[in-house]
Amino acid sequence: EEGADGRPFLLWSHYFDPHEVYHAHAEYTDDFGEATEAQRYRGEVAFTDRAIGELLDGLAQRGLAENTVVVLISDHGEEFGDHGGTRHGHTLYSELTHVPLLIRAPNLEGVDTSLARGGRVSGLVSTIDLLPTFLELARQPALSSDPVDGVSLVPYLRGLPVGDRTIISEVRLRKGKFADAVYFGDHKLIVHGDNRIELFDRKADPLEQVDLIASGSPRSADIVRGLQKSLCFLRAEADKKGQAFGTPEAVSFSEAEWASLSALGYTDPDEQ
Repeated sequence: EEGADGRPFLLWSHYFDPHEVYHAHAEYTDDFGEATEAQRYRGEVAFTDRAIGELLDGLAQRGLAENTVVVLISDHGEEFGDHGGTRHGHTLYSELTHVPLLIRAPNLEGVDTSLARGGRVSGLVSTIDLLPTFLELARQPALSSDPVDGVSLVPYLRGLPVGDRTIISEVRLRKGKFADAVYFGDHKLIVHGDNRIELFDRKADPLEQVDLIASGSPRSADIVRGLQKSLCFLRAEADKKGQAFGTPEAVSFSEAEWASLSALGYTDPDEQ
């Protein structure tokens, strides 16, 4: 919100530690071990948790904690054999798409008292909801719904009822592989690039181990048809809104910028 000089500020902290390659941290070895990638990953999450705590402590020490909105979000999870794969970027199962989202808005008027000291709300949300949420919390006008997507999550913080939403997620891989997923209520439909489909009950089966189609669930056919229609509509809407941004311009990077991106694992040296 406002720094020590009274001016508004925005701080974006990108913690990259819980990400391949997973490193061991000596102070967490006894708690998690380091023999497997999963153990080292858990240690990295704990290591990052401590670092985030230090950042929040720094806000409090500077008298900024009660006047600063804090949002913690992850872009994806990691797989450790949950569905036969490892790491991320290849599927849309829950271990990769169900990410943490925490919001602390100390000066929000009308906040639900049950959430004031920490609470949990239910409902489908998406990372595309962050922008409209930030704007409302910063008391800024909402952007036009075209081409901006997403909804503000502030009503959740106020304990207001929020209607059912249908949201989608997608992954696009090299070599033309892709997958789409659509969520509504307790159900999630995944459409793989080879047209294979899977249906899961997110409430009864949060780890997505039982495909209702393969198990012969009597209502699965009707649910699949409805979700497929929703997916087609939402993909068309997303494509239309995406076109409103225009064609991206070509950019060039300096050697130092290439080196920085490469260190993060986002480039191939042969692409320079």
